[in-house]
Amino acid sequence: MACPDRGRYQLNARWSQSASLYAQAVPTSAWAVRAGFARSVTSKSESWTERLLQSGRPAESSGSSLPMDESRLERTAFARLVRKGGGVATAVSSVEAEARLRSSLLDGAGACAGAAVGMAVALRSVTLKPRVGWCRAGFSNPGIQATVDQYDLEISATHVRDLRVVSIELGITVGGAMLVQRFRTQGIAPPRRTAALQLSPTVGIVRDVAQRGYVFLVGSASTYLLRGEDSATSRSSFGPAFAVRLAMGAGVRL
Repeated sequence: MACPDRGRYQLNARWSQSASLYAQAVPTSAWAVRAGFARSVTSKSESWTERLLQSGRPAESSGSSLPMDESRLERTAFARLVRKGGGVATAVSSVEAEARLRSSLLDGAGACAGAAVGMAVALRSVTLKPRVGWCRAGFSNPGIQATVDQYDLEISATHVRDLRVVSIELGITVGGAMLVQRFRTQGIAPPRRTAALQLSPTVGIVRDVAQRGYVFLVGSASTYLLRGEDSATSRSSFGPAFAVRLAMGAGVRL
């Protein structure tokens, strides 16, 4: 009488024999990193990059492994990848804050020290930087003291050249400004407000200091179109005024 389980035992024996032959035919190194897969096909939760760095061996299409010196690896900021056209993202945004100092714009007003905040949007070919700023200057004469507050609304467009350690920025800034003069005197001197247009070529240097943080230094030669008053003749006229501005700040990529 035939045993009903005999066929099943024979099938299991053949399966075990096939699995043993397959394990002998496929070398153990093929389970390391081959054709972009992880070392073990059962653990798919970890990324291929993480397993590659942990094992210290780069993958090759042929299935072989080579030693890798991790000290030679470099970390590339997201903004640099966007400018190179690599990766999935097409833009990287960051928040920036800076301290700024501008040379005298009005007669006798002195240097204008202040600050600005804004954003930077890095695209492949250009970086856009909208921001708002403020600075204050002042002067004093016998019998009168004055302060000049400047409020800026501007946007910059820069082209960035990435070097090994730093990045160089060349661009242009356009915007508007409102200058408010306030006086302290024994007489009556109401505040005076003057609107101005700004056009400034800029040059800057940027250095990454953390995974998402960076510092920068920017200089600009600013031209302002505004209505000014000659202190000698008390006559007002509309024309250009020139100033140099220096800014130093930091940013954090979002």
